[in-house]
Amino acid sequence: HQYHDSLFVKGHQVDIGGCKFVVSGANVMCPGLTSAGGSVGDNVAVGDVVAVYIEDKAHAVSIGIATMSSEAIREKNKGHCIDNVHFLGDGLWIHHTLPAVA
Repeated sequence: HQYHDSLFVKGHQVDIGGCKFVVSGANVMCPGLTSAGGSVGDNVAVGDVVAVYIEDKAHAVSIGIATMSSEAIREKNKGHCIDNVHFLGDGLWIHHTLPAVA
């Protein structure tokens, strides 16, 4: 589509090592955001909806709910910080082609 995801929700970036876990539905862990390749988005508060991006990829692979603020992620760097609620390949993400309307 013509609009970048960041226009709608805040985002964090997970390093490439966390990719297989996130797209399997795992919650996002702080070290995956704070390590090389990861990135903590600014001004995210507890309860915010966040898009989760993967290092070197343009589109979000997951949508989650922040369980820690951006500041807390940077300070604590321990535990899970995003509840993964919707991810690439889950039942909601997969869609079927609808028949053409005549």
